[in-house]
Amino acid sequence: VLIPRPETEELLELAINKIKDKRKNNQDLNVDLREPEPDNRKSETNKHFRILDIGTGSGIIPIVLKKYFPHAEVSAIDISDKALEVAKRNAEFHKTEIHFVSQDYLNEDLDGIYDIIISNPPYIGTDENAEIEDSVKGFEPNMALFSPTSDALVFYRKIAEDCKNHLSENGMLFLEINQKLGPETLGLYDHILSEGYLLKDISGNDRMIFGRK
Repeated sequence: VLIPRPETEELLELAINKIKDKRKNNQDLNVDLREPEPDNRKSETNKHFRILDIGTGSGIIPIVLKKYFPHAEVSAIDISDKALEVAKRNAEFHKTEIHFVSQDYLNEDLDGIYDIIISNPPYIGTDENAEIEDSVKGFEPNMALFSPTSDALVFYRKIAEDCKNHLSENGMLFLEINQKLGPETLGLYDHILSEGYLLKDISGNDRMIFGRK
């Protein structure tokens, strides 16, 4: 499976802070943004708080989000059964209950409606193959790195379509993206999200999208 990168940690930090800000504002919760919510927090809203991770790989994204939001219903999908085996072991080790689904996301319909959709899909175009270090290509699964088609944005186009029917009203979207395709990627969501932002990583590269429906 793909080894999580520092950029994914930044995506998670963004998501955690935005989710906690929203929940604090909506529910008047006294939440410390530095700490996970206590596991004994009860509310009707918590019971219907749903998160989906698309292309979960090792499961790091849903595991961390479940740790911070223990009452959320967290689902994660991946095309690779081997990756899902690793993700399930990781979730068990960290004592997190996550619904993992084996799914060919590009060719299968999504089920359910989610309050949060988050994804770090394969976003390297085939024309960028030569630019990737051999140490990465030699040890990372190609399907986790490279777009399966000549279109480097194929996953983002499908996610944009799915946001129409599977992201709840006022729901939030978090994406890790190809730094060379920031404006093009954000543009896919212009008529779907009420607000969308292209955000830079710690190195100053266009690396994340945050949006709200």
